[in-house]
Amino acid sequence: MEDNFNQPLDTGFQADDPSHSSSGFRITPEVRQFWKESANWGMFFSVLGFLYLGMILLSFLSLTALGGAEGAMAGIMTLIALAIVAPIIWLLFNFSRYTRKAVLYDDSAAAHVGFANLRRLFHLVGILIIIVLVFYGVVLLIGLISIGL
Repeated sequence: MEDNFNQPLDTGFQADDPSHSSSGFRITPEVRQFWKESANWGMFFSVLGFLYLGMILLSFLSLTALGGAEGAMAGIMTLIALAIVAPIIWLLFNFSRYTRKAVLYDDSAAAHVGFANLRRLFHLVGILIIIVLVFYGVVLLIGLISIGL
């Protein structure tokens, strides 16, 4: 069966569709409103995130102007922060942009892309949280070993 992404989001889910029971999944106007609000808030946070990325880049430029080992180390740490934050903000921006388009124009393809970006965002944040928790565990273990427990 071939997917047709150029149809309304709730195609096949209307209550007046005789081939579908009324107890199934339906995209109600309230759900559309929730998606629209989520997309708007996501856009707000992604714009703030892009401003944050600009501040990181400005700090990178000023830190590299310090020169020496301190400037190089600070520049490397700034680039690491940029590499972590930029994909998160980009995925949030794409979720917001495509979800808003899906709600406004009943575009199933845009909804697919928007929610795929949301899924990737959750995957990335989950992986980063696992890395941070492992790092905390290692630091705690090293701390306990160093004090002789």
